[in-house]
Amino acid sequence: MSVVCCLSVIACSRNESTEVSGTAQNEQIVYDSIPLTDDEQLIIDAMGADVQVVKDEDYINVVSEIIHHTHEYEGKVYQIEGIISVDGENALVYRTLVNGKETMIHGLPLRYLNKDIVNGSWVRVTGIVAETEIDESNNVALDIVAIEATAEYGQHQLEWDGSDVHKH
Repeated sequence: MSVVCCLSVIACSRNESTEVSGTAQNEQIVYDSIPLTDDEQLIIDAMGADVQVVKDEDYINVVSEIIHHTHEYEGKVYQIEGIISVDGENALVYRTLVNGKETMIHGLPLRYLNKDIVNGSWVRVTGIVAETEIDESNNVALDIVAIEATAEYGQHQLEWDGSDVHKH
C-alpha cells in the first residue's frame, strides 16, 4: 500500500496567531455548521450498531490500522471526527498529532463529498472503508455515507509519543 495519509508538518497548529484581515487572532475560527440531511440520519439509524464510533483516545490507533491493514477493515463503517481539508476533488479528514514541537497530520482521504463544507471545518464523518487504486497502487479511502460540519471544534490536537504510529 503506497498511500501515506500521515504527512509530517512543521509546527502546524490551529491555535497559532494568524493574520486575518490585518489583525492578529489567537482564537480558533468558528465555521458555520452544516447538519446531516434527513436521508443521512435515516441511513445512520439503519446502520445502528454497525457504525463504529472512533473516540479521541482511539483515533491514532484506529486510523493507523485502517491505513496499514485496509483489507481487514474494508466494508466496515466508521464515524470519525476531525478537520476537513478540501483541495478540488480531494478531501481528507485529519487530526494533528503533537509531540513537543513536532507535529504530524494523521487522517483518511474521503470520497463522495457532496456538501460544500469550508476547508478547515470540524466534521463528523460516517463512512465505509474502501480500498481504491490510484496511479496503479492500492490506497485507502473513507466512502462518505453521512457528513456534518459542526460550529465547535473537538480535540483537533492529540498527544503522541513520537513513535511510529503503526506498531505492528
